[in-house]
Amino acid sequence: MRGIWWHAWRRHAAWLGALVVMAIVALPATAQATNPPPRLTWIGTPTFTLGADGIRTLSVPFSAVDDGPSGLSEVGMEFELVGSSSSNLALDGIVVAHWNGTGQSSVTAATAGGTMRKWVPSGTYAVRDIDVIDRAGNRTTYFPGGTDTSEPSGPVADPFDWSKIRFTVNNPDQDIQPPHLTSLGVFEKSVVAGEPVVVLYTAIDDVSGVGSTGIEYVDVQGHVNWAQAEQDVAAVGPATWLIPLSAIGGNYRVVSIFLTDNEGNTMQYSGSAGGGSGPVNGIDPDAADFDVTAVTPDSTVPTMSSLKPLSKSTLHPGDEFAFDFTAFDDLTGITELTVDYVNGDGVQGQWWQHCGDLTHGPVSVVLPSYAATGKWTINDVAISDGAGNMAIYAADGTVNHQPSGATAPATLSLPVSSLSFTVSPGASAPWPVPSGSTLGQGCGTAAAVGVSVPAVSETPGAGLSVTAHVSRAGASVSQPVTATYSAVGRQVHLLGVARGSSTGHTSTATTLAATTGYFVRFFGQARGTTTVNPARSATATVRAVTPGEVIGGLDSHRRLAVRLGPTRRGETLSGVTVGGSSAVVSAAHRNFWFAVTSTHRIYVRDDWSTWRPLTTGGAACATVSAAALGGSLAIACDGTDHHLRTAWWPLSTITLPAVRAWTDRGVHPGSGATLWSDGKVVRAAVSTASGVIARTLGGHWSNTGAHCTGQPAVAVSGGQTYLACTDASKRVNLLRHRSYGWANWKTGLVARGLPALTARPDGTAGLWLVGTDGRCRGITLTSSTARGRWTLLPGSYLSGTTATYGVA
Repeated sequence: MRGIWWHAWRRHAAWLGALVVMAIVALPATAQATNPPPRLTWIGTPTFTLGADGIRTLSVPFSAVDDGPSGLSEVGMEFELVGSSSSNLALDGIVVAHWNGTGQSSVTAATAGGTMRKWVPSGTYAVRDIDVIDRAGNRTTYFPGGTDTSEPSGPVADPFDWSKIRFTVNNPDQDIQPPHLTSLGVFEKSVVAGEPVVVLYTAIDDVSGVGSTGIEYVDVQGHVNWAQAEQDVAAVGPATWLIPLSAIGGNYRVVSIFLTDNEGNTMQYSGSAGGGSGPVNGIDPDAADFDVTAVTPDSTVPTMSSLKPLSKSTLHPGDEFAFDFTAFDDLTGITELTVDYVNGDGVQGQWWQHCGDLTHGPVSVVLPSYAATGKWTINDVAISDGAGNMAIYAADGTVNHQPSGATAPATLSLPVSSLSFTVSPGASAPWPVPSGSTLGQGCGTAAAVGVSVPAVSETPGAGLSVTAHVSRAGASVSQPVTATYSAVGRQVHLLGVARGSSTGHTSTATTLAATTGYFVRFFGQARGTTTVNPARSATATVRAVTPGEVIGGLDSHRRLAVRLGPTRRGETLSGVTVGGSSAVVSAAHRNFWFAVTSTHRIYVRDDWSTWRPLTTGGAACATVSAAALGGSLAIACDGTDHHLRTAWWPLSTITLPAVRAWTDRGVHPGSGATLWSDGKVVRAAVSTASGVIARTLGGHWSNTGAHCTGQPAVAVSGGQTYLACTDASKRVNLLRHRSYGWANWKTGLVARGLPALTARPDGTAGLWLVGTDGRCRGITLTSSTARGRWTLLPGSYLSGTTATYGVA
């Protein structure tokens, strides 16, 4: 079958395959009667082992023999729960032993193995049947309590005591109850042909979870159709069916609704069209009925009015084959062009095009470099419309139409045979084929679904808007119907179904509770001459974060070791060895980490990505610092040439900062510039021989009156500005800004490396440093008291520190 008919059959078959599981063994056309069937000579007691994941592995010992020349191929066994009315097998598949292509004349004490589902019911399991098959397709089937048969010989004797070939399962995770619906309805009660019907429902299952959902419909002429949910969202829906343009109008009624859980338990609801008598436990199956408005029926095949070759009659491998044509369709437009050919080796093939403007050519295809030489015969050229009507123009001048009942306008006999050509050896010779479509390279009938969220991380309770855009071949799909989902771990929730705008956009409001992945499904559309298949977006993840203090120090390998708060230890940010300074700043619910390497390059990362260079070149940096202000991140490079350089990065982007050019703020006589923000402006502080100097990024340096050496740390909290640094003896000085200047307090502690300050939202500040003992300690600072109690952090640090109040 061709085109749309084949695709429609596959959609229907996919649902049937979800309801019925079949074991199929391919047999040869004839089995030789002189080749006796194989036999099972012994079967032992089944055993199973329980894995940590709850999956049971079943093993069954046996012996078998094949007296014929082909040898044993496979032994398969099926087990079922004794006394159960359910037809579900206990296994995910048949317990099987097989020999890949190497027939065995006999096997002794072999083992067949398979796995049982995690939720299999407790009870005693017995053999339902056993198949022993040889490579010629002969088999013997054993039915405990029944008549054993062999092919081709007929009934055989049963030598086994099947009552002993049993095993017992005691499964606390058993699932013996089917799922059930808790609500049911449709998104749009009236649907135009070419749009999806969307059935909204909620369903629950007590143990294994809902595994599949399908709804059988019948139209006013008795045709049966199916709406179904994708397997990964079967528990939440919706169930959908893209109604074809050729659908008849009228009421579509529910015959049955099937819900199956992951153990195989099934619940069926019958609608009035299926003999149902009304609601079941408050669920009315007829609530999923809907109406279809038919579009103008298209029963007329498209026509091709002209056809002529453009390329030469003799081509070479790598040359371009091309032809021109004109075509017309009255209603649903031409949706596919196919060219059937036979190449120089006699191998059949097809070129096709199913998008773009197919009312005219030219169309072309480049022959591969390995193209077979000899005569290439074009057998036919066919065009199809959006309703599946097809006109096939054959090389002998005849025109065939599909389907047989379609209306066929007057058609022309076209010179299809003139398109045939010969491929000769030799180099390709390019020639100016007129611009047109390339055969065999589609324009993407499937939609592209983009999804975005306003942030990559947020605090729990934050409101979010999940937006999506549906397009096809770069053009927006008008008024798409989409479903937006959230996924926390393996738990998927349907946030809502929406019909989008004319520009292909949909939006769904939600509230963040935990780290969540959001994705969007588009259910397809067939309007006029454009058919867009269903598609889903990638997942956009928003991390739920809890604010807190973040402290980083260098470990013995000079890597940043991170601690989130005084009690919870984090990870080592491996991948970069810190040669100069490091810094961390929290902005837009993300911690941005910076490190200067021994080669004076700055690297950057956040809590979820790995290190990457901040710049691709430029200035060599001795230290790095950063501060956030509003929606921007300010970054400072204190160059090895003592120039202060700065750059800004917008926090609206979710990518890591990347500096393409620095702004040179001029020369300063000290070293170790630090950026800080008071919420209004970003300032820089530098330690010099005469004291700490400071400036706004757009101003001039001025002396603060504070005195210390080394790169200073500065923070503003509760309206109080704090400054910390080390003196010549490596003792840490803390300074608080008063109306009359800076008040100085020496901690008395000798530090390894630099101290760090954090501005806390409660108006206090934190001072952090690594002592000579390698222990990191912190103290709380307020505007009214000099100090609180020191807090010691577990672990050992080489030096440090850097700190921020951010994402803990």
